Amino acid sequence: MTDIDTLIKQHQCPTAQQHAQLVEAMTMTQHQIREYLAQDKVNNEGVMAMQTTSKDELLAQLQVLTQRVAASEYIDEGELQLLSQRMPSSLQATWHSFELAIEEFDFDLAQGVLHRLMTQLNAA
Repeated sequence: MTDIDTLIKQHQCPTAQQHAQLVEAMTMTQHQIREYLAQDKVNNEGVMAMQTTSKDELLAQLQVLTQRVAASEYIDEGELQLLSQRMPSSLQATWHSFELAIEEFDFDLAQGVLHRLMTQLNAA
């Protein structure tokens, strides 16, 4: 490739063989890029499918969370973060109220907020 670049900079034409090598290299590169993008698309679709949570699944998760809060069980921050990402944007403010209640160890308030979340989710 650098030979072609040097020739062109010197205002000379590359040989037919150099031209053919460049075309072959470009074709192989395009093919590899297409394969990579196709694989990346498959991977991204799989991730999106995993992140998409149905209303019923989210309600079930909130129900289990309500039981765990009632029992004063430890709830991992990563677990809450994952639920936060799955929460519809219309319920983010209510979810934030739940997070604040948990941070302040107000489990009664947290349970009430979870019940409100489930009601709002059912209505959505």
